[in-house]
Amino acid sequence: MIHKYLSSRFRFLFDLLHQNDLELIVIADKEMIRFFTDLVSSNAWLAVFRKHIYLVTDPRYFGDVWATDHRLVRKVVKHPADLIRKQIERAKQRIGLDAATLNSSIGLDTVRARIKAEDITADLENFISVSDKETMKRFNRAAAITTKIENRIEKLLRNGIREYTLRAEISYLIHAAGCEEAFTPIVSFGENTARIHTEPTRKKLKSEMPVLIDFGVNYMGVSTDITRSFWYGENPTEEYQNVRKAVKKALKAAENSIKPSVECSVPADIAMQVLTASHPESSDCLPHALGHGIGYKVHQVPRISGYSDAVFKQGQIITLEPGIYIPDKFGVRIEHDYTVTDTGVTKLI
Repeated sequence: MIHKYLSSRFRFLFDLLHQNDLELIVIADKEMIRFFTDLVSSNAWLAVFRKHIYLVTDPRYFGDVWATDHRLVRKVVKHPADLIRKQIERAKQRIGLDAATLNSSIGLDTVRARIKAEDITADLENFISVSDKETMKRFNRAAAITTKIENRIEKLLRNGIREYTLRAEISYLIHAAGCEEAFTPIVSFGENTARIHTEPTRKKLKSEMPVLIDFGVNYMGVSTDITRSFWYGENPTEEYQNVRKAVKKALKAAENSIKPSVECSVPADIAMQVLTASHPESSDCLPHALGHGIGYKVHQVPRISGYSDAVFKQGQIITLEPGIYIPDKFGVRIEHDYTVTDTGVTKLI
């Protein structure tokens, strides 16, 4: 079986090897391995040589590995790490390792043996950040599923439902749609919405209460990430309405500032200016990054914050998520996913 969309991905690995004059590249990151091979495994390694790419895993994934692209040299062994370690020890020239390998026992052994190793993580992350046709195809399907689930969540809301119960029901919808959770959903009511990444509690939903829901699906390795903030009831407070308007205004201003080659700090700075102009307590405004890249990793480059020196590239899928969080009252965060086009951004979900 040959997957044509993997050809450009294989070519990138060979180019990375040759252009950096490396004898061997080793990748252990699970999401990276899925991107380059479509294998889902908790114990797999990718070894790139000058003419061949080896995919090594253990017997638990015997059937899965043989379903991968047959241009890969597939190996099933009891202890994959031992086989990879031997290949590294045989290297006579520089090798390239990703962060997952460097942070493993193999990385430590490489340092001890004084083998010349280069960190190739940034090269890999920059490559996967620009979506190819297959990634966009999967993301669009993931976005459609996410939208369907979002529309069904409204029907799940009812007086008396607890935060953790609603989270469980959202998780069920994700799995029932044939997907995995991109991350554990965040569900909060009332003053808990002011906690940025809180765990659900026994708190019950009541009429006239703010709600914040942050969730995403993982469809065939590609993830979405959205956040919705709204008032459960007919009479939102004036303060809540004003904060929500400010967040929406900041989101729109950030959207309009993005195009290829623009620094990622620009929309973050603009969003912060809009939020602080509308809300007196600047410490409540955007206490996290404005957004991030998304795809095979839930959080991937670029990081969109006032401290980022990265620039946007056409084809990247990104999130923007401005927010204001007023302690002991409520928080509002609105997050959408976009693709960077040649002239700006297009909202995907």
